[in-house]
Amino acid sequence: MLYMLIREYRPQQVFEMAPNRGFSSHWILQALHKNDDTSTLHSFDIHDRSVKHMANKFRQRWKFTLGDYAKLYDENKLDMQQFDFIFIDALHESDFARGYCQRLLSKHKHPSTIVAIHDIVADEQGGGRESSEVYKYLALANNARHHKFTMSPNVMPNLLYTSQRDMIVPKLNKLRARLLGIVKPCKEVFKQVL
Repeated sequence: MLYMLIREYRPQQVFEMAPNRGFSSHWILQALHKNDDTSTLHSFDIHDRSVKHMANKFRQRWKFTLGDYAKLYDENKLDMQQFDFIFIDALHESDFARGYCQRLLSKHKHPSTIVAIHDIVADEQGGGRESSEVYKYLALANNARHHKFTMSPNVMPNLLYTSQRDMIVPKLNKLRARLLGIVKPCKEVFKQVL
């Protein structure tokens, strides 16, 4: 999926958080290589395991930074406005997700930027890991277009699986109502209308 997104949208500057050993990095770079001769992948991680695994043919188009993205961002050493594709595959914890939503996503000014977040749907209800923080961000974001896709069969919005929209949307609304106070649960709204 990541390869296809890069091929389709043809970004020039790709941000990758936490390449680990570089598996996704290779997919991104292969797609960039097929797209053009000028695009670049910028990878950030707190360890450098991916460096020794990087294929030589991609090294010229790959810029690796060893360091904590949050520290770099907070010290004004990371300008997210330069990126037109953001890929996050990092610590799958709600606190960490809250941090990257606030730092990397909420202040991003380019509405055409594609954001892909790996592995956030971890349970059958469409939640788990960092998903609740990402859902909250999307509910409140004024800079995000809400085109979402997941490979999870529990919430995948296509004809291969039974749609879970009727189950997921009410749960999201309850989450929005309970945690954020921004919408009333659907049943309450319908009772008021009738």
